[in-house]
Amino acid sequence: MRRFQRWLDTWAMLLLCVLMVGMSVVVIPLSFAASRNEGTFGTFTAVRKDCDRYSCGWTGEFESDDGQVHMDDAFFDDDDLKHPGDHTRAQKVPGDESLYQPDDSFWVLLLLADVACLGYVAWWVRARRWRGSRKEQSASGKR
Repeated sequence: MRRFQRWLDTWAMLLLCVLMVGMSVVVIPLSFAASRNEGTFGTFTAVRKDCDRYSCGWTGEFESDDGQVHMDDAFFDDDDLKHPGDHTRAQKVPGDESLYQPDDSFWVLLLLADVACLGYVAWWVRARRWRGSRKEQSASGKR
């Protein structure tokens, strides 16, 4: 168990950061497109509220303004929706099944998290090198 704990302390955060940056490579361009309102606009009608341990969102129907796009089982995370049947503006970005709010700025939060992760990875690599050089020095008898 102690060995696993040491592994977890050493590698877990690094792996989480790598996973976060990898996920952001896919998500940031879609969210950035939504921030520039490059999606297909329409109306989202809330049907069912879905909650997990951390947040809630709505499943419902999306109908584009021009009638070209219709989704029966769309997911949308909007705090303005309170009851089934409520309507709100939304946009669907090509390449993503999620809906976004007009002028969505979620990409900024992801970018900040990525910068923090990359800073951690840089610190981690530097700390590993420093620790390695200290071990070499103590093994060779130098101080």
